[in-house]
Amino acid sequence: MSADRVAGAQAIELNPEFDLIIMDDGFQNPSLAKDVSLIVVDGRRGIGNGYAHPGGPLRAQLDSQLRRSDGVLVIGDGDPGMSVLRYCSRRGMATHVGAIRPLEAPDFGGRGALAFAGIADPQKFYATLVAHGVEIAETRDFPDHHPIQQDEAEELVDRARRSDLQLVTTSKDWVRMGASHMTIGNTDFIALLRERTKVLDVELVLDGPNALEPLFGLAVERS
Repeated sequence: MSADRVAGAQAIELNPEFDLIIMDDGFQNPSLAKDVSLIVVDGRRGIGNGYAHPGGPLRAQLDSQLRRSDGVLVIGDGDPGMSVLRYCSRRGMATHVGAIRPLEAPDFGGRGALAFAGIADPQKFYATLVAHGVEIAETRDFPDHHPIQQDEAEELVDRARRSDLQLVTTSKDWVRMGASHMTIGNTDFIALLRERTKVLDVELVLDGPNALEPLFGLAVERS
């Protein structure tokens, strides 16, 4: 990992063990020249009202972005995502469909869940839990990339204990919860929260086992 994407890419390029660099959320980043670009769209939200900031959710107009893309991947069900797929198919673009699936079926022993997340779209995480049989009794949203503090961890632990709920979060949030040097009294509530929280590990399942293989071949060809 590197905060400086150019420096990170240059370091990888010097390593003969690697042939490809796969970068997340770098489509609008002009600091690196991309050989292949894939636009990922949430099926439930699609492209919203289709306008760019500040009038809508897009960083740039869709057509201008599609001209620089080699394909579109829609993740999850929903009419908004299907509309994007149909639009891109009419333009002759490569389109793919994927779904988020838990690596293991959640089993909380019949207990309800207190689900919490600090990601861009916590509702998507909660929907995945519900779709796989988890009864969510309470939720707690945090801002994206939010590092949980001791008082927040104490609140979550206490809420779960009082209502006999199983704490559950994303793997991203669980990793971000590190042991803190600051405690409340003699208790490190972040460490306690990590200990009592189950993690929903997920995988992306595509519409075919080798669905994106042509894109990797194209990347090698253009590099």
